[in-house]
Amino acid sequence: MEPFMFFSIIALVTGAILAGKFYANNKTNEAMGLVANTLGLHFIAAGWLTRASMSGKHLGIEVSVFEDVRGSGKSKTRWAVYRATIPKQRVPVGLVLYREGFGSKIGKLFGGQDIQVGDAEIDQALIVRGAQVAEIREFFARPGVKQTLLELNTMCPNFRFEDGSIKLEYMAALRETVVIRNNIETLVRATLQIAGIERDALKATAPPRALAAGVPAQDPWAPPQAPTNDENSSGHW
Repeated sequence: MEPFMFFSIIALVTGAILAGKFYANNKTNEAMGLVANTLGLHFIAAGWLTRASMSGKHLGIEVSVFEDVRGSGKSKTRWAVYRATIPKQRVPVGLVLYREGFGSKIGKLFGGQDIQVGDAEIDQALIVRGAQVAEIREFFARPGVKQTLLELNTMCPNFRFEDGSIKLEYMAALRETVVIRNNIETLVRATLQIAGIERDALKATAPPRALAAGVPAQDPWAPPQAPTNDENSSGHW
């Protein structure tokens, strides 16, 4: 192969990769920037060396949303990560919850331990870990806590509760404004419920605003919408 032809191919491939990254970043920045501006969150745009993120308080709850790129080569994927922090002293110290699955069952066989809270639905759906067994059982007995956690576990296969925070992870790019907004609102609703805070009192202090002209404001308490898996929004690169 002629050197000129070789370098031309390298240049074309490199250009295509850079163009794809530029397009992906622009779509992410547009969607996340709009949501951040609407909810009053601090936004950091995606760039060549940075990943998009937003953080701040919404309805009194500390939230953050960011991209996480995992894998390499053809297996590289984008993950949308949503996190909300429960106010201090609202949950047992050291409580960890995550979905019951094959990996967790293997962990039990090789010495992993979990707490049985005495509720069949919780014990079958979630791995529960912590040191304060009595407090953990009391926590699940609070109004709305059990239902909220089971709903989150059903909604998001990669649900995790740890260090006083709720984390939801989806293999999807952050490019759909309505999905991002609804997932944030759903996560905040769940956090308020688990913390035992009256959501209506907080909602009244910060009514939702329209995202933009021509884009209706979404009901913040509506069920979340799963990201679509078309070629423009899939987590796969």
